Amino acid sequence: MNNKLYLLYTQKYALIAPIIKMEKKMIFNLLKRQLKVNIIAVGVSVQI
Repeated sequence: MNNKLYLLYTQKYALIAPIIKMEKKMIFNLLKRQLKVNIIAVGVSVQI
């Protein structure tokens, strides 16, 4: 692999990696929240 290309790639990845981590965390939190809402909705519909 070209050394310059590799350096460029690693620098780019170093910038992108934290963003990907943050996005994964956000998506996970959104899914968790959605799950909570669904559980609450099911609980409410069962009570009715």
